Amino acid sequence: MEKIEQNWKVQVIKDNPTFPFVVIDNWYTPNEEKAIWKELDFFGANPKEHIKRAETTIVARREDGSSMSKAYRWYHGEIYNDLTASPIFNCQYKQRTPEFHNIMKECMP
Repeated sequence: MEKIEQNWKVQVIKDNPTFPFVVIDNWYTPNEEKAIWKELDFFGANPKEHIKRAETTIVARREDGSSMSKAYRWYHGEIYNDLTASPIFNCQYKQRTPEFHNIMKECMP
């Protein structure tokens, strides 16, 4: 497999030491970004009746058991027989790279 060059522009923001965060620009290559937008557009075109409501799934709940979210959700594992067909799933490799882990370590309080 050909090595994909990453041109990440990383900012570790530590203005508030309790809540540091990372901003990564150029996370996706141009081709990855195109493919991901196409996948999101595809899912966004589905009628809402075909998408699960958050309150019917496992989400954060209040003490009375009611859902804290009114969002719609879709799950890759329920849509794809083969997850490797999903551009979003295929881009998760970045979260497993040593470079990404080093960035996260720098951000840890």
